[in-house]
Amino acid sequence: MSENIDMSLINSFHSLYYGLDYNEYKMVKRQNFLPALIVALFFWASWLFVAIKISPTSFFSLFSFLFSLFMALFLTLSLLLGNSRRGLLLSLGIIIFLLLRFLKMAHFLNLTLLIGTLISLELYFKKR
Repeated sequence: MSENIDMSLINSFHSLYYGLDYNEYKMVKRQNFLPALIVALFFWASWLFVAIKISPTSFFSLFSFLFSLFMALFLTLSLLLGNSRRGLLLSLGIIIFLLLRFLKMAHFLNLTLLIGTLISLELYFKKR
């Protein structure tokens, strides 16, 4: 009897949060995990190359540094969190904060507004 109660609680949680019940959720498999991991490792290697070999004097070096870091963070966080939207929002937040640091505008208020905006976007897209 307790197994039925536990499974019904699990089913109700998954249906509320993910939009599908637990059995359907278990059947969804990550078919693109290995290719995404390989691409993420490639972007981490490219970010490391840009950080070590390219001098930070031009716009191209800043753009290549931030783009490779964004892609590496996005893919890694998407794989770790299991959600592309959250990986995108978190990596965007990190990149925007780094841009603010580069422009010497990374104050506590800007960080608070950035975090609030990202949380609001996450809640908005979760409701849709």
